[in-house]
Formats: sequence, C-alpha cells, structure tokens
Amino acid sequence: MESRSEIRRVEKGKKRGMVLAGDRVIPAFPSIGRIYHLEAGLRDYAPRFYIEEKLDGFNARYFLHKGKIYGLTRGGFICPFLTDRTDLIDPRFFKDYPDWILCGEIVGGSNPYLSESHLDIEDVGFFVFAIVNEKGRFLTPEKRYRLLEKYSMHTVRNFGRFTGNAIEKVKAIIHELHRDKREGVVIKDARGLRRSRKYVTPFSDLNDLRHISSLLGETAPGYFTERIQRLLAHCWEFDDPSHLDHLGESFRPALDAFGQVARGEKVSERYTMNVHSRETAETFKAFLSHSHQVEIQPVSLEQRNGFWRFVFDRRFPKATGRLRRMLGGKLFYD
Repeated sequence: MESRSEIRRVEKGKKRGMVLAGDRVIPAFPSIGRIYHLEAGLRDYAPRFYIEEKLDGFNARYFLHKGKIYGLTRGGFICPFLTDRTDLIDPRFFKDYPDWILCGEIVGGSNPYLSESHLDIEDVGFFVFAIVNEKGRFLTPEKRYRLLEKYSMHTVRNFGRFTGNAIEKVKAIIHELHRDKREGVVIKDARGLRRSRKYVTPFSDLNDLRHISSLLGETAPGYFTERIQRLLAHCWEFDDPSHLDHLGESFRPALDAFGQVARGEKVSERYTMNVHSRETAETFKAFLSHSHQVEIQPVSLEQRNGFWRFVFDRRFPKATGRLRRMLGGKLFYD
C-alpha cells in the first residue's frame, strides 16, 4: 500500500495524464494527429513509414513501481481492472526493463470501458503499440518489433514499411480494414523523428455515430459533425459516395432510446469485465463512479472460467433527462 500512495496523477494542463511514481515521471501518452486526406497527408510525411492497425479499444499503460505492476488509464488514473489483469502482459518484460513503460490497447468483448468489440476475443487482450524507455522516449517501430519478438504479448498488426508513393497500397489497406469492420491505421515515421498520424475507415465513423446517437445531451454536437466531415472527406477522396447511404441508419439507436425513456426506463449501455477477485469488481465500480462520474448499476457478479465476471449497466442521466423533457413537450431554445 505504501508504494501505491507514492503514485500521483497530474490533473491539469498539457501534462494531464502524466503520473509521478515517487521521483519518477510516467509521461502522458501524446495525442495523435488525424489526417482527412490520405494522399496529401502522406505525401511529405517521412521518407519511410510504417502502417499499423488502429484498434478500437481502450488506451492503457503498464509500468513497474517497487516490484508491483500498475495499469494506468490514458487520463493517468490507476485502474483496478488494468492492475488486476497483469496476466495480459509478459512479466519477463519488466524483469529485463524495469524502468520502461508498455503502451497498448485493451480490446475484447469483456472490456469494461467499451460496450462492444469487433475483434473475436471473448475476454480481453492487451495489444502493445508503443514502448517508452527509461529516458521517456518512444522506441522506433523497428526497435519495438525486434524487442517484442522475445516476449509472449500481443502487438498491433503491422502492414509493413512504405514510402509516400505507395498511396494505392495504403488505400487498399483502408478498404480491407473497412470491409473487416476495423477502426483504421496509425502511420509512424520509421526514424521516429516525426509525430505519428492516424486515419480511420468509413466503418469507424459510421459505427461511432451509431454507438453515440442515443446519447443526446451527453455528447457535444461537434462529436457528430466531426465524424460526418471525416466520412465526407473519405467519400470524396476514394470516389465512393455509397457510404453516405448508411448515414441515416447510424442514428437508429436514437429511436430505441426514445422508446426506452417513453417506457420509464433510463438510457444505458451494458458492459462486462473479468477480474481475479470479487473485491476488484467492487473497487472498480467505485473507481468508475468517481473518476468518470457515471452512474453504475450492477447486474451480476459470478465466478466463471477462473474469473469473477462482473456485468453492469452504465446509465446516462443527461441523455435520459433530455429525452424526457423532449417527450414531455418542454420548451427548448436554440
């Protein structure tokens, strides 16, 4: 417990997400810039770059402090779920590199931060996409690939090394990922000199809109317009307006939310998590309520396949209240 009390989160400013573990700095994971036009965004990016899959999951960091492995959320919170599930990483890594940090994506059907997954993983997996060394610097992609060959851990898919004139090959990758209902790609300078950039598939934009459409009042309008603009930019560059035919369907869950509220129910989503102890499930409930300020309604907690399986509903009071007012004929002013 003493070592846990030495870990402090930086809450404000550009360093939000940074963590201080004693005298050691665990840097925040940097935001990755997005490009809207694939060809223009790659033309002058770097002489050589790698294309890696961008997974639709939850950003997590693992680090070692005084002999214990901790899991951090992107915001810099020590997460009970991540810290419980250190079985997702190879402990030999921190024996060899105790001052390094593993960064990756938590993906799977039992992800307590996402209500759905498009990967065929019933539990969860931790897919490494970056490693920070003892100096706080990211390893280049090639160094990371070589290093991770020694350990039993998942890594994000690497499509290979490219140059700026390979745009048609990159577009083919985007087509493949869209077809397979995947999120997109992250483009990384082979030299590690320029910041990475990302590009998502039409499926990702449409799926985001479908997933969030029922949360009117919880989500800023810019969330919707941003994804519609990205979809339009893709349709124009790829000369394929057919994706717009699915735009209206993305908002169908909002109609279901109206029905929920009309029946006296609350707008909610269901989540599942697998942890090693009952206590961790209880701690995670309190953690999520405090750190994310959300309303959690437990559904079940039972032992299954060596885990405690916790199922809960995350309720959305703002969305529920807004729909109630709409259905009740209340006045709204633009």
